[in-house]
Amino acid sequence: MKTAQGGRMTGIRFFLFFMMVLFLQIAGPMEAHAAGKAVFPKKATVVVGESATLKFTGKAKKITYSTGNSKVVKILKKKKTGVVIQAKSAGTVKITAKAGGKKYVCVVTSSPIAPELSLKVGETKKLRLFGAGGTAKWSIRKSAAKIQTKNGSGATIKGVSAGVSVVTVTVGKKSYSCRVTVEKSASRKVTMKARLTIEAGKTAVLKLENNKDKVIWSSSNRSVVRIQSQNNRRAKLKGVAAGTAKITAKVGKKKYVCRVTVEDEKEQEQEQESETEPTYSYEISPLLAPFNIFYYVRTDDPDVSDLAFEDESSVFYASGDEKDRLVLCENLFLDVKYENRDTARVKDGYIFKSENYKTDGGTFRLQKAEKTSYGWLGEYEDTGRTFNCAQVEPTERYLIDTYTTPSMGFFEKLDAVQKALNDLAVYPRSTLDATQKRPSTPFPLLAVSPYPELSLNDWYLPYEYSESGLLVNNLYPFVLDSLGFPGEIAAVAKMLDSSCTVSSGVFHYLVDITWNGEKRSYGGAGAGSNHPLDSSYVKETFLFDGSADDLSTNTSMDRLAQQRKEYGDLAEKDAEYYEDLITGATYAKTIGMGSWIRVGTEGFNLSAQSYAYVTRGCRYDADDEDARPYSVEDIWVDGRYINKNNRFELGTKFAEHSTSDIMIRNMSYTDKWGKQACGDVIFSYDEETDTWFSRAWASFSSFTSAVYSYEELPDDMILTQEEVRAMNVDGNADLLPTSGYIYDGSVYPGTPF
Repeated sequence: MKTAQGGRMTGIRFFLFFMMVLFLQIAGPMEAHAAGKAVFPKKATVVVGESATLKFTGKAKKITYSTGNSKVVKILKKKKTGVVIQAKSAGTVKITAKAGGKKYVCVVTSSPIAPELSLKVGETKKLRLFGAGGTAKWSIRKSAAKIQTKNGSGATIKGVSAGVSVVTVTVGKKSYSCRVTVEKSASRKVTMKARLTIEAGKTAVLKLENNKDKVIWSSSNRSVVRIQSQNNRRAKLKGVAAGTAKITAKVGKKKYVCRVTVEDEKEQEQEQESETEPTYSYEISPLLAPFNIFYYVRTDDPDVSDLAFEDESSVFYASGDEKDRLVLCENLFLDVKYENRDTARVKDGYIFKSENYKTDGGTFRLQKAEKTSYGWLGEYEDTGRTFNCAQVEPTERYLIDTYTTPSMGFFEKLDAVQKALNDLAVYPRSTLDATQKRPSTPFPLLAVSPYPELSLNDWYLPYEYSESGLLVNNLYPFVLDSLGFPGEIAAVAKMLDSSCTVSSGVFHYLVDITWNGEKRSYGGAGAGSNHPLDSSYVKETFLFDGSADDLSTNTSMDRLAQQRKEYGDLAEKDAEYYEDLITGATYAKTIGMGSWIRVGTEGFNLSAQSYAYVTRGCRYDADDEDARPYSVEDIWVDGRYINKNNRFELGTKFAEHSTSDIMIRNMSYTDKWGKQACGDVIFSYDEETDTWFSRAWASFSSFTSAVYSYEELPDDMILTQEEVRAMNVDGNADLLPTSGYIYDGSVYPGTPF
């Protein structure tokens, strides 16, 4: 084989080229600036303890940076594209950039308070004071916001009306300002009762909640119900005679209708007597304090399906949030002992669950919903009764309170939370119903992943998922997959400072947090595998009887984690058998040196079929059991293109991926140790020579046994453009593979197709 003109790449040049490519893949696209006048910011503000980058744009062979006072603002890192600085103490300094014989000066204010703060009307936020020293004097200009509390560590600011205020703190002879922008609070939904009952001759008030606009009220039958008085928020109604009528409140083009029933006085007295209910007792306790998700409600009430406990006031409500309620958890868990499964009653009570995870505990108002003739529940009505509960909090607040300190900076706190979650978080584990065989995937399977950084995923789903699941999985607060983990950190970041921005990271399990101009990446996934648990192993461990084995009383995260571990050990034992069939020795023996396989598709439908190619690469010992097949990606095999998700793309042509890898199957050659070998050889594109070279010789990695230079490659380890065109690389682009093995769960793993 002949090489293209232009010479061959040396081993060192090749390795450096690869490292550059790898860096670009990790770092992402670099910012490009048009050549022209140099630009350096003239002013900047950095909060004490935080860092920031002052960007320098423009051509210069050498740039030097200096600070007027390193005790106030320190230079952390210098580079051609800018300088990274850190504010050490309150004050003002000049950062000077010298380039091409010219000076560029940026006046940096190292402020003990954030330069900007945003909040909504009625909302309060803490404006912290960092590293100022001395006595702090606070003041505010304009009335959009006000200072509620103030001390040496900061001030609490409350939004009063839409607009802008300026908060100033003076320490010694220096003053620092924060621009406070107050936005209107989110408007609440306008609502009105759908039904109302009035006694003939009596009056009642019908409210149009949260309305501020003009209303036109009307009655469909004034001989039954008459409107005595009205305004934009309510109407006073009088029952005239027995019957029904519709009261309509028209706001613009929107209509709100209430069906009003007027009853005779005698009939209503009889109905009230027949509807008298016993007064039941209720005791509310969080199942896992201090988390605000699940609760045990001890009560003598035989049916609580129409009850709710509303938290009227919570410190975790944001403007416009609906009030959080505790409602009956109707899911029947496999590991809970029930006295009555029809009503979901456990011993002496029920399991309730928070609707929105926003409650902070304290006082709850008992509400009752109306049961209609259709069986479903209408709106909740307040009963006037209240009940107390221990203080609780969402998982984000728990992480902040437990693993951070007030003296930490924003990113220090996120680092601490990341470290805590690395220890606390566990991966979700589903439960399979051992009594229901899956019709679509009755065998274990492999599936292509929607995430390009992952390889083929193994799935052990011979049975249907259990609809009930386990309470231990739901009660443990940090069951987080590769999306839930970064989502939890993002929620913590927003709770720390709502002004931070959150965006997707470079991988699906990462999230980027930007605060005060600095961006950092966080994330991961819970520990452990996702191998499912056979329901036959599940024990009733939530007994609600106070015994030593009861997980519902005096429980803890450690006890829950231990129970999950016991189940996990059982799931892993089963998985060992399945692993051998689809990833282990049996799998390797079936595949041989390389083969097409039909697999499932991870996502909403695992049984959706895809095709992948797996290989053991270049081996001179085909019986080597340590060599496990691996799936290839971004490569041409047998005239077909396999994408970065390991999936064959039907119809894709070579012109669309003209620099991707190329595989020659079952190729015989002499390897770099001088031994005769036969196997799948992968050729990678080299831009400098416009050829493809063999990975079997010129290794990409310095961690392998030897790195050969491009010039040392034998001819059969190089493919020229002419040779590639002659290979008809995309000749089977429109054809599915005709032979291989089935691993999509529809038949016994390894069945030929």
